[in-house]
Amino acid sequence: MILFGLILLVSSCKKDPEPVDPDNPGQEQPDNGGGGNNGTSSLPCAGKDLKIQSFIFTLTEDESGEETGGDLVEEFPECAKDDRIRFEKNGKISGSEGSKVCPPDEEPDTEVPVPVNSLWSYNAQNKTFKMYEEGNPNEAVVWKVDEVSSSSLKISITEKSEGYTTKIVLSLKQ
Repeated sequence: MILFGLILLVSSCKKDPEPVDPDNPGQEQPDNGGGGNNGTSSLPCAGKDLKIQSFIFTLTEDESGEETGGDLVEEFPECAKDDRIRFEKNGKISGSEGSKVCPPDEEPDTEVPVPVNSLWSYNAQNKTFKMYEEGNPNEAVVWKVDEVSSSSLKISITEKSEGYTTKIVLSLKQ
């Protein structure tokens, strides 16, 4: 499956300066008002299977303003375009293949598996969404929440380095 591994791989440069509370994955950070890890989440689309609608990657040269990039979903093999991501209410991330399963002999060379034991947290107040591998909460990838509803999530991340600005916008829908 391409899904989550690719998301972490492409966005792994930006790390969270604030560590995630590893005892409360999936919970709004800081306290969500629920009194600790009670198995619920303030993320409206938690617990639902979401499909990647678009995965826009843009690289802009700061000096000239020249942009390159596009929607990476267009590069996914057909058998991977219906794969799903689920942000479980307990803070874990899971993925599943849709009805179009990629045969092992046709797996793309660029495929990245869903990391085992991946976790997430959401802060509605700061509009941030963090993803990280279990055991590495200080290595969280921090996304800005652009839109969220009970059936969709749109997040983005922007990174500046060495004369370039990279922006990734990920849109997921039920």
